[in-house]
Amino acid sequence: MSLTHIHVPYDGPAIICDTLVWYKNLPEGFKDKNKLAATWLSVYELFKSSDRTVGVILNSWEKIRDNSIYIIPLSPEQHYHFYLHNREVLNPEIFEQQKETLGRYNWIIEKKRKNELPDEQWQQFENEARGIKTEYDSSVKDWIDVNINDFKISERSTYQKEEDYRNMRSKKRAELTAPEGIQWHLHYITMPLIISFLTNVAFKDIEEFDTDDFAQFELFTHVFNQWLIDLDIDNIKAEVNDLVDVFNMIYVRPIDKYWTEEKQWVKRIKKVGMEHYLFDPKNL
Repeated sequence: MSLTHIHVPYDGPAIICDTLVWYKNLPEGFKDKNKLAATWLSVYELFKSSDRTVGVILNSWEKIRDNSIYIIPLSPEQHYHFYLHNREVLNPEIFEQQKETLGRYNWIIEKKRKNELPDEQWQQFENEARGIKTEYDSSVKDWIDVNINDFKISERSTYQKEEDYRNMRSKKRAELTAPEGIQWHLHYITMPLIISFLTNVAFKDIEEFDTDDFAQFELFTHVFNQWLIDLDIDNIKAEVNDLVDVFNMIYVRPIDKYWTEEKQWVKRIKKVGMEHYLFDPKNL
């Protein structure tokens, strides 16, 4: 089957899917198949060839291809610029390149499914996918370490007495669970961090920004903010997979729904008052 639904811009409401949705069968009687949308990050996660068996790759890609109304071919960074600049900044060559790559992957998978693909071609595909994974994972890990994990280590080192450190954390917990503290964190910590990631500009160099630019991404910004707060007050180390999970929400527009069954994200979405975005397949 050829790919005819990789496109931007796209209009009308959709159900943006968490990556794990594509690893299992749709519920019996599912009526919203014509609204499901897959993201670049879901495809990226799927083709982590070193982490997936051949069967999982084949089955999951076929579910994405056959059950989605469209596949968004843009990375979070590209998607952000696409909307921020009214769809004018995106180089058409980027879209065509992504479309060509996914079309080639689809051809390879079809040939593999039919046992018509030489082993060396599948190995080349796995090596290419592994290279994309390694490069992106490495850049995400570097960003997390510099902007989140290393900062927490530095913060801890400023307190010589354990009691002083515990008092600081107790005070911070109280501040970051209060409504005004949550809003302060969103504006002065989370938004600059998001811009830093999406624009490759150092956090310390982020000065002024227009919050209206992010109205399109309200689910993402508020859940990202809550995730950072949770990391801070619970003293948890940030992981690459979690950052990838939360950035998958950047594709969700105010007219869309988001389908995830991961409890930590459902909990955070409800906690920030965005439960109206959640798609529940049980309520068919």
